[in-house]
Amino acid sequence: MKRVLGQVIPVVILVLCGGALPAHAQSFYHCGSSQSLAAKCYVNNAVQSGTLSIPSGMSMQQFQAYGVAVLRILQSGHTYFMVLGAGAAISDAMPPTNVDGSANQAAQDAAVNAIVDSALTNGLITLPNNVSEGQVQQFARDTTGKMNSNDGPSFSPGGVLRMIDSYMITYTDSSGNVNWTSVGSALNTAVTNMIGSGMIKIPSGMSAGQVTQFAVGVAQAIETYKTATNKKTL
Repeated sequence: MKRVLGQVIPVVILVLCGGALPAHAQSFYHCGSSQSLAAKCYVNNAVQSGTLSIPSGMSMQQFQAYGVAVLRILQSGHTYFMVLGAGAAISDAMPPTNVDGSANQAAQDAAVNAIVDSALTNGLITLPNNVSEGQVQQFARDTTGKMNSNDGPSFSPGGVLRMIDSYMITYTDSSGNVNWTSVGSALNTAVTNMIGSGMIKIPSGMSAGQVTQFAVGVAQAIETYKTATNKKTL
């Protein structure tokens, strides 16, 4: 699916800033006073005026709904920052390329989807009201896609993914089989130590076990990505 984050961000800016659409734009579509209606209104008017185009495979209603979902994700705080951090890490450590340099966007997209699913399953993020898991995954894919195009200097946010990968490499035999029991045990020790040292801070109500299970879910996403791209390490 065509990357659409750059198309939806203006919706968010418009609504968060409380701006009103120009009077001539409102002639295309009646704009209500709520944030959701403002977001839908902007998308509709922008498409009809040629400012935006509906992504392939999406209807106008789906595009409008996605614009509203992005708004709610950005307003969610923790979920947004978690997705943003994951996108940066994946873009750095798990680019959309095979080991030979050829493009493989599907491998990266699958990793994004799996990591978001693990974060939701283990309680590290929650769905904003009236936002689906698929919309959060799409937002994460769009965010990661934008970061893929950054060709300037940057820090290495994928360090955590490479650390998890190092445990997998340690417990992978000569036939390429991962000993997931050993990986899980190693990650549990690492998470416990990092929480104890203050490197990882978890909110009240969340256990170290949930963080460990998320890390295992990330490890499984990494293994799937490496298999799809024929890479031996990140």
